[in-house]
Amino acid sequence: MKKERNSNDRSATSSMYCMVQGDDPLEVNFESELGDDEMPYDDLASFCQKLLKKYDLLKQEKDLVLKENKTLLMENEFLKKENVFLSSKLNVAFEGNNSLVNKIDSILK
Repeated sequence: MKKERNSNDRSATSSMYCMVQGDDPLEVNFESELGDDEMPYDDLASFCQKLLKKYDLLKQEKDLVLKENKTLLMENEFLKKENVFLSSKLNVAFEGNNSLVNKIDSILK
C-alpha cells in the first residue's frame, strides 16, 4: 500500500517562515502569510539562499570593521606616542622661555 504525501501531511512549522528585512539585515520577522497552507519548498529554498547571502555579507562587513578597528587602534597608539613626544618638546620650550624671562628680569633690575 503506497501512501501519498499531500500538503497537509508536511510539517506545520513550514507554514511559518522568516522574512529578512531590507534595511536591517539583523532583523528577522516570523510571519505566516500563507495561512493554513504551507510555504512552497521553492520559496523556502529561495529564502534560505537570501538568508545565507545576507549572512555572508554581514560576515564580510564584520571582517572589514575588525580590520578598520585594528588600523584605528594602531593609529591611536602612534598618535599617543607623538602626543607624549610633542608634550615633552613643549615643556622644554616653556622651560627655555622661563629661563630667558628670568635672565631678562635679572638684567633689567
